[in-house]
Amino acid sequence: MLAEPAPAALLAGSADGAATYRVTVWVDGYAQRHAVEDGIRTLAWYRLRREGHAWPATAPAEVDRAEAERLLQRVPILAPLAPEELAALAARATPVLYGAGEALFRQGDAGESLYVVRAGAVRLSIDLPGREGAQTQKDIATVGPGGSFGERSLITGARRTAPARTT
Repeated sequence: MLAEPAPAALLAGSADGAATYRVTVWVDGYAQRHAVEDGIRTLAWYRLRREGHAWPATAPAEVDRAEAERLLQRVPILAPLAPEELAALAARATPVLYGAGEALFRQGDAGESLYVVRAGAVRLSIDLPGREGAQTQKDIATVGPGGSFGERSLITGARRTAPARTT
């Protein structure tokens, strides 16, 4: 998808409490059209699910409390916790769905949470100054199923030191 001309989303109509939007984007070649359209629909689906909106498709299975406890037991900084403390954390855990290529947070964002990857992978990178003021990114880690990240912000309340994006 090209940055220029800028993408546009316009309200095309509404009926029965549902809105219809017309999204216009520009691509380098017509052959990319279907892949871009699919990517936009996928990102919209995940975003709407995170915001609590229903979508006419089956949602991925939610994390149950026992699974949340098993995932939390694998997080190194949580190892000293007693089983009842892990159970209390699992009860407060919130499953969050992201599609491929979505940003979880950016470098410098406020953060008070720890992430545990249930499925898929998350790429952590750092933003570095490039030539003539351009930003470049250097990958520092890829976190897969059972892995965790974000503990520094959880413990200290400090801002995020690296952006995180699903792969």
